[in-house]
Amino acid sequence: MARSLRLRMNSRKHSFVLLLIWVVGVFLPFNHPVQAQAGRHLEVIDVNTEAFPVLRVQFEAFEEDGSFVTDLRSEDVFIRENNELLGLTDLELLRPGVQFIVALNLGADLSNRFGGITRFEAIRLHLETWIGTQAEESSDQFSLATNTGLQLIHSRDVEEWEQTVRGLENIDLLQERPSLVALTRAIDLATDPNPEGVMKRAILFITPLIPAANLVGLSNLGDRAAEQGVPVYIWLVASSAARTNNPQVVDRLEQIAASTGGDLFVFTGSETLPDPDEVLDPARYMYRAQYESRINTTATHSIEVEVRRANFQLRSAEKRVYLDVLPPNPIFLSPPSQVERKWVSNDSTSAAVLEPQTIQMRIVVEYPDGKPRELKASRLYVDGVLVDQNLTEPFDILEWPLDKTQEGRFILRAEVEDTVGLRQSSIDMPLNLTVEVIESSWWQTVLGGNDPWLVGAIAAAGLVALVSATLTGRWVVRGIDKRRTRAFGPLTQPLPPLKDRPKGPRPKFQVERPTWPRIAMAGLSAAPAWLVRLHDYDRHPPKISSEVERSVTPANAIPLTRKEITLGSDVLRAQYCVNDVTVSGLHARIRQTPEGGFQILDANSVAGTWVNYAPLPPTGVVLQHGDLIHLGRAVFRFELANPSEQTQPQVRLLQDYL
Repeated sequence: MARSLRLRMNSRKHSFVLLLIWVVGVFLPFNHPVQAQAGRHLEVIDVNTEAFPVLRVQFEAFEEDGSFVTDLRSEDVFIRENNELLGLTDLELLRPGVQFIVALNLGADLSNRFGGITRFEAIRLHLETWIGTQAEESSDQFSLATNTGLQLIHSRDVEEWEQTVRGLENIDLLQERPSLVALTRAIDLATDPNPEGVMKRAILFITPLIPAANLVGLSNLGDRAAEQGVPVYIWLVASSAARTNNPQVVDRLEQIAASTGGDLFVFTGSETLPDPDEVLDPARYMYRAQYESRINTTATHSIEVEVRRANFQLRSAEKRVYLDVLPPNPIFLSPPSQVERKWVSNDSTSAAVLEPQTIQMRIVVEYPDGKPRELKASRLYVDGVLVDQNLTEPFDILEWPLDKTQEGRFILRAEVEDTVGLRQSSIDMPLNLTVEVIESSWWQTVLGGNDPWLVGAIAAAGLVALVSATLTGRWVVRGIDKRRTRAFGPLTQPLPPLKDRPKGPRPKFQVERPTWPRIAMAGLSAAPAWLVRLHDYDRHPPKISSEVERSVTPANAIPLTRKEITLGSDVLRAQYCVNDVTVSGLHARIRQTPEGGFQILDANSVAGTWVNYAPLPPTGVVLQHGDLIHLGRAVFRFELANPSEQTQPQVRLLQDYL
């Protein structure tokens, strides 16, 4: 009774297990659609990164019966890169062929007859017939190894195959002894570096029963083939009782075939020999997919192939690929360290222009990771500011447009960006930019240019205005009170215009040099001299009298307390900034002389430096109390804190008496 109860409980447990298996078998495929068809599968063979960022993936696709799927389209296939699904740019079905190596282990057992023909002759005729079905220009390579070594190596000539196999009919099998020589030579050939990188290799091992003493060596050969991915198909020529009488040998042959991806076929003489094409056809095809990679880091990455069709979906196992990806490196090609801009006459307008107006820089790009690729952009920065950008070819030429007043020391830097988004900048390159100094008359400087047409037009307009003012104001001059005129002494009469200055040492422009009281103000009390900024001096000269106390503010006075001071419009180059468009970045220098005086020198300015309306000589001049200084259009008066008491002629202007 108890036994009957246990049997029923076991029966129920058995039924429950069967039910569970059925449920898993029914519902599991819906949870994992990739594995819905157990016979179909994808396999990634290789990932080629030489054309990065374009990657080429070689893969195989098989049907349930083991045949190759030859009708895939590019829209059916996707690449899953680091779990990101990407489409293909190209899909190609390749037929590289197979390196087929026949290893014939000869022995007396092959001479046994069945149906009036030896087993060996049946095998030889079968191979000869199969060779006759191959195309004359085959993509396969055929090799043959026997106990004496390799008889044929990687031949594509079908006629040569046939002649080699036909020549086996003269072998005396009774003199042959089974060994592992043929299989060893075949595996050596199959594991040599493959000159045809995409070709697969397969070995057909035809052998009688092997002595048990050779089983260890047989296992070692099988391990070598498995490591190299070379399948070994075995035709065992033996009696039907071989598995019973020699199980150890048969089992070992079966293990080798299974571990390498081949199979074992026992041929007694009565069976129909397998067609080699059934083994070779799936290995003759291969797909090569091409896609644009999104990889932009140095790491090991995951690559999978996925097929999505209406009737099935497949996904391969991942292929791990290591990529060393570094940003491209731009390098300036023969960069100049200094560029001088010169004034060049324009033939069409007769106006002088500064040349060059742009500076062209060339770059070369190196790829430290050894993977040249396309660029997406190149850029040029000057002192950190973007001045040029190329988004299309050519990327190796960058231009810096210059303006008229641009000079100084600049830092240039190039940047490139590749198609995967990696950016890299070049090292900083310093460049000194100078502008040619031309000698201009003071009226050209005041009028602001070297264009003769512009200067002529302004001069003509000024002449018309002067004549008009002279004609309309003559009656005012005639109406001056003669008594007032007679009251002045001869030294105070208006002076006639100055004559041409005599040649020789520095000409002195006679200006009023009154004895001015010392300026008492914060910041100037300790200065031996200073410069006072005058506005519109040429049109409205200041009225100065020894009886009138002057007022000077710090806003327009520059104390001369240093051994040397520099004047200019660039705050980085000059100690005192003069805000005027005609003043160069570094315009002039004022030095204290050993005798206690002050010497002014021009600093290669564009507009020039003038003292009392005379241009400075290269050696400069020593300033005197009351001198007028022109820096371009900016006017200053030089004053000493303690001027010498000298009686000088007083120059008065006619307007003072109006």
